[in-house]
Formats: sequence, structure tokens, C-alpha cells
Amino acid sequence: MAASVASSNNTAVKYRTKPEREMPLKVGKSRKTVSGNISREIKAGRPQKHAVAIALNKARKSGAKIPKHAKVARARGLISDAAMKKHYGE
Repeated sequence: MAASVASSNNTAVKYRTKPEREMPLKVGKSRKTVSGNISREIKAGRPQKHAVAIALNKARKSGAKIPKHAKVARARGLISDAAMKKHYGE
């Protein structure tokens, strides 16, 4: 999207605006709510991974107990080696 603004010397200056969402994201932690939020973000033009991150962040703020990615959690010392082996079957 581009909008134009007249500057002091009567030349049009074009700039890009942010993609607008149709509505704010729904608040909730159910699978249906998270899926709907992901769909909304994708329709708004966000990449899929970005849309998923935004929707899961909204769910975590709503109180959902969604764990962070296992490898990130292991690197930070939040889960044990045994849990990693169980998760990845190593």
C-alpha cells in the first residue's frame, strides 16, 4: 500500500503503510482460537512462521501452557537431556 503526502514544495512524497488487519486478534487459548488467529495473520500478508509466532504469543498471554521449542528450551537449560531424548527419540 502506498499513500502520498504533499510536501512544502508541492511534490508528492510516497511512503508505505503497514498492512492492516481486519480486526484485532481473538483472546483465548483454545486450538480453534489460535488457528483462527493464524489464518487472520496469513490473510493480512504475514509469513506463516511469523503468523504462528504471533498467535502463540497471544495464547500464552491468555494463560495457555504452550511450551517453547524443545531445542531452545534445552539450550537455556529449561528441560533435561532425558526429556530431549524422549521428545526427539535419540
